[in-house]
Amino acid sequence: MTTSVRGDTIAEAFLGAFSRRDWEAVAGCFDPEAHFRAVVPNERPFRDRTGSQEAAEQLRKWFGDGDHFEVISSTVEPVVDRVRVAYRVRYHDEDGWQLVEQQAYLTIGESGIRYMNLVCSGFRQTGEPRTS
Repeated sequence: MTTSVRGDTIAEAFLGAFSRRDWEAVAGCFDPEAHFRAVVPNERPFRDRTGSQEAAEQLRKWFGDGDHFEVISSTVEPVVDRVRVAYRVRYHDEDGWQLVEQQAYLTIGESGIRYMNLVCSGFRQTGEPRTS
């Protein structure tokens, strides 16, 4: 099996677990010694986490509490020795309806995602979603 096929498979498994907000399965997609780095738009823009549990916990902190969570689009694409994962989420919590986009570049190791470098649009306030 080539690295890109394996990377695509792990990236798809990550997206599936993320879409279900199955944080245990998200953690299982990461190598136990994974490095998770993110840039987010706020006064403390950098997140740097080590380990599969910490990586999943950071994603849970962002997306775990809303009463509506829907991945409305996603892509997985190999980039030579990495995999690009992008997704757009419609989210609702006490702050109202929001749209969030994240794009990440994954380096796949023997035990899963070894490095995830992610950039986030931030939670962008929207009105009620259109129904149709």
